[in-house]
Amino acid sequence: MKITEYKLKGIIYFEDFHFIYHLIASDYNVWFNDGRITGRTCHEKGHLSDFNNSDLLICDGKKAVLVIYIQKLLEHHTTA
Repeated sequence: MKITEYKLKGIIYFEDFHFIYHLIASDYNVWFNDGRITGRTCHEKGHLSDFNNSDLLICDGKKAVLVIYIQKLLEHHTTA
């Protein structure tokens, strides 16, 4: 049997013709970028477990418009 797992990897926010985003690293640290302010540099905002749903749906007054997940198929072995 195969089990499918989805992992959150990014959230894009939009308002007033401007995008910003959160990247979620493999260690679940959340990184923020606003190209107008931070340029190419991302800033660490904390661990994903420190965020609640409201924190993830709104960022700096901008609403989440795209959520990016990766899919991972896991093999599940059963013993008979």
